[in-house]
Amino acid sequence: MRAWQVHLVALGGIFILLLLIFIGVQKSVDMIYTEQPIASSMVGELLAPVSIGQTFVAEYDGLCRVELYLSTYGRHNTGPVVFHLRYPISSTDLLTITIDASEVSGNAYQVFEFSPLRDSRGQSFYFFLEAPQATPGNAIAIWGTTEDIYPNGEAIIQGIAQPKIRDLTFRLGY
Repeated sequence: MRAWQVHLVALGGIFILLLLIFIGVQKSVDMIYTEQPIASSMVGELLAPVSIGQTFVAEYDGLCRVELYLSTYGRHNTGPVVFHLRYPISSTDLLTITIDASEVSGNAYQVFEFSPLRDSRGQSFYFFLEAPQATPGNAIAIWGTTEDIYPNGEAIIQGIAQPKIRDLTFRLGY
C-alpha cells in the first residue's frame, strides 16, 4: 500500500471516529417494568380538589417513569393535570410534571417520564394526580381495581366518593 493510501485510510478512520463522537452513540437499553395491569373499575372524574394516587415500592434502581391508565370519557378535556412523586411520609415533591388534559388518550397509559432515580430500589414512593381547574364534564379519570392485586402499596383517593379501589392501574419503568 502506498503512503498516501495509508494516510487516506487513517484520515477516514479519524473522520468516522469524530462523526460518532459528535453524533453520539446511543446504546439501546430495554426498559424494565413492574406493573399492576388490572383495570376493572374507574375511580371517577379527577376534579379540583380531588387527588388520586398510589403508594409503591421500587423494585430496581433507576426508576425513570410512571405510566397511569387513564380515561377521557370519550371527551376532549382541557386544563392542567399535575403528576407528583414523593416519599409517602413527605409533603415535599421529588418531582412534578404538568401536562394538559388534551394530551391524554382515552383508555391508554399516560407516560410521566423523568431523570432516573439512581438509588430507588427498595424505597417506598407515592405518586398522585390532581387537576386544579377540572370541572364536571371536563375531567379525566383513572383506572384501577377493587381487588388488592399489588401487594407493595395501595391506592390513596382523597376528596371523592368512589368504589373501593384498592390499587390503581400503573406501570413503573426502570
